[in-house]
Amino acid sequence: PPGRGGGELLTREAVVIHEATAGGDASDQSPAGPETTLLVLSPDQEFVATFRQLTMLSWDLQSRLQEAGLAGGEEWHLQIVLFHPEARHHAYAEGPEEASDYSIRSPYPTIHLLRELDVRSAVASGADVQGVPGRNSARLQEEGVGAARERLLGCYIL
Repeated sequence: PPGRGGGELLTREAVVIHEATAGGDASDQSPAGPETTLLVLSPDQEFVATFRQLTMLSWDLQSRLQEAGLAGGEEWHLQIVLFHPEARHHAYAEGPEEASDYSIRSPYPTIHLLRELDVRSAVASGADVQGVPGRNSARLQEEGVGAARERLLGCYIL
């Protein structure tokens, strides 16, 4: 089915990242390695050509991570955040794009893996972490679609 083209490869990458960063035990308060990883995919890969395909791929990746024991139950060891050149906050949105959509856009299809332990730590720190997406969307709405589009286009190497 669509979305399965890169699932196996991405699962292997996620397992390697988890093993390198988790310190072996999800309860460890100071795991080694990077807290976050970006998997930047080629837009030429058919299985991530559209945001919908990337979303389907992430569902496959989540299933595979659950099978590998890295996700599911009460603890998600890795969180997945998606970015794509065509991303929209509302999957079935019709009409003109919104500036806030650019808060989840990137020059290339990208899967952002975050360690759950670090996300929880950030939330517990007292900082308004949960307010970041809303503030980002509001700022982009103030700046407008044109400014957001220009900023994204400035990310491409020509």
